[in-house]
Amino acid sequence: MEYKGRIITLDFQFKGHLKIRIIQCYLPASSHVISIQNDYMNEIKRLLDEAKRKNYEIIMMENILMFDTTNLLFDISETNSRHTFYGNGNNKATSSRIDYIWTSHFLALQLNNQKLYRPNDIKTDHLMILNQFFTQEIVGLKQLAKLQQQRRWKMIYAYDEMTDEDLVDI
Repeated sequence: MEYKGRIITLDFQFKGHLKIRIIQCYLPASSHVISIQNDYMNEIKRLLDEAKRKNYEIIMMENILMFDTTNLLFDISETNSRHTFYGNGNNKATSSRIDYIWTSHFLALQLNNQKLYRPNDIKTDHLMILNQFFTQEIVGLKQLAKLQQQRRWKMIYAYDEMTDEDLVDI
């Protein structure tokens, strides 16, 4: 789904009931009329509310150009730069971080690694942010769906929490 050329939404539904909504935003700079900004923000809020109501996990990638939030999963320091913008050509501005990726809690816990990548085949003054996720939980949901289709179930035991009597009953 697309909204006025500034917001793109993709919904994915996986086996095992996992659903992910990806929202990509590129909103106008703060010098634009507030009513235009509010229109885009209202659409983002609507998309997020709908995703939560339909039990989607959420990945929202954006370039809002309006405010800076620094509640980050990865530490930013002089030795661990997360700058995603770099000046080139006539635009020799200082490197900065103006892009954000927000995820729902479940997906944030699955985040394994993140790195910045400068593509050679795309003309841009931004780095790509590549996120790598642990897939065991996501794949595990797929395995659960397969077991449900076959009407088979598996029992998971927490051996560290079991007593001798529990072990005898097994």
